[in-house]
Amino acid sequence: MMDWEKCIAEKTIRKTDIDKERVRNMLKMIEIRQEFWDSQGDNLDEKYSSLLVEGYYEIIKELLTAYLNLNGLESSNHECLIRYFNKQNPELEVEAEKIDELRSVRNRIDYRGFFVRKEFFERNKIEYR
Repeated sequence: MMDWEKCIAEKTIRKTDIDKERVRNMLKMIEIRQEFWDSQGDNLDEKYSSLLVEGYYEIIKELLTAYLNLNGLESSNHECLIRYFNKQNPELEVEAEKIDELRSVRNRIDYRGFFVRKEFFERNKIEYR
């Protein structure tokens, strides 16, 4: 995970106006995504496992984006988004590391055509849901 000082130095975390309407809309979309992927998860064909992992990462990323906005910040970097969450919630370091692992897997899917086996999601679904 990227170092917090580097996030600040590179200005990937910056101040912004809090936009409660944006956050409300994001939370509605998160709820819809969660409902969709929860309805697909247990019966999903193996070939769609990578999409499922991507879907859960998107939910978590959007939750973190909303959290950042409620604190008057925005991030142009997913690693710094996770780092901010970890910095504000040091007692949730294990969860932050799990989110970063999911980010890394999602990047492999998106940028390298990596296929996730369904067992990966099954082993980790408690943390993702």
